[in-house]
Amino acid sequence: MARGRGSSRPVPDLIAFVLLLAITAYSTAGGVDFGAGIWDLMAGNSPRGREARALIDHAMAPVWEVNNVWLVLAIVLTWTGFPILFQQVFSSLYPLFTFALLGLVLRGAFFAFRHVAEEPRAHRIADVVFGLSSLLTPFFFAASLGAIASGHLVPFSPMSVSFGLVSLAATADSGLNGPRCPDAMRPSEAAKETGVSRDERPKTTSARRWAGGTAAMRRKR
Repeated sequence: MARGRGSSRPVPDLIAFVLLLAITAYSTAGGVDFGAGIWDLMAGNSPRGREARALIDHAMAPVWEVNNVWLVLAIVLTWTGFPILFQQVFSSLYPLFTFALLGLVLRGAFFAFRHVAEEPRAHRIADVVFGLSSLLTPFFFAASLGAIASGHLVPFSPMSVSFGLVSLAATADSGLNGPRCPDAMRPSEAAKETGVSRDERPKTTSARRWAGGTAAMRRKR
C-alpha cells in the first residue's frame, strides 16, 4: 500500500507544477496586457493621449486574446487535478471570481467595441470601460490568490486586498514595456515618448520607467 501511494505522488506533483507554470505565464503575459490597459485609462483624451492609445492598441492586438489561454489552462488543471480544492475555493471566493470574470468580459468586449464606435462619445465610453476593467480584473484575481494564501478563504481580508493592490502596481509597471516594444514604436519615437534613448534603456530601472511613464501620460493630458 505504501508503494502504491508513493507511486501516485508524481502525478499531482506534476499537475501542480504545470499549474504553477500556467499561473506564472498568465501573470507575466497578462500583466503586461492589463498594465497597458491601465495606462490607456490614464492617457486622457488629448491628441497625444490618442497617439499613446494607438500605440497600446498596436502592441496588444496580436496577443491580448492569446493570454487568456493560460487562464483557461489553469482553471481546467485545478478542476481536473484538484477537484476538492476547486470546489472549496470557488464556492468560498465566488464574489472575487465573479468581479474578475466580469471585468475580463467587459474588457474584451469594449476593446473590440472601441474599434467600431463611430461617435466620439461612444468611443470614449468604450475607452473608459476598457481601462476600468483593466483595473478590476487583475485586482480581483490577485485578491483571490491572497485569500488562498491566507488559508482562510475569506473574500475581502487584509491579505487579499494587499495582494490586489500589489498586483495593480506590478501590472502597471510591466504595462510600460508593451507599448514601448520595438514592434510598437521606432527607436526615435520611443526615445521621444519616454525620454530614454535606446542605448540607455537596458540600464533603466523599474522605478525610472514608472516615473517616465507617469510623466509622459501627464503630458498627454
